[in-house]
Amino acid sequence: MTPTGDRPGDVGTISRQLLRRVVRFERRLRASAPRPGPSPTRPASACSSPSTTSVGAVYLAGSAVAQAAPTPGGLGAMEAALVAGLRAAGMAAGIALPAVFMFRFATFWLPILPGWGCFTYLRRAELV
Repeated sequence: MTPTGDRPGDVGTISRQLLRRVVRFERRLRASAPRPGPSPTRPASACSSPSTTSVGAVYLAGSAVAQAAPTPGGLGAMEAALVAGLRAAGMAAGIALPAVFMFRFATFWLPILPGWGCFTYLRRAELV
């Protein structure tokens, strides 16, 4: 047993080790990436962005809220939770709102099109 009471192969231990590696990787990326300052075409609010781990935590919290919402796919509740979480993480509202809508369009609405096409094909082929 380790001092925290976890076994070496425990899921909690493995997930903590993975999280530490992700955080270290993110820090290395941030240290090597150029950080442009504000300019006439780039406002100061666009220069700061939340960390990758913050965005991941916001997504997990938004998913939990979406699961509790009585709407299909957490529609509406997830968007509100994601925007609020990104704002709390330091992202500007003018960036957070379109980013959330683009994300939800790509993950919620866009997959409907191939499904609708497949369903139409199966109906015409009288397989459904």
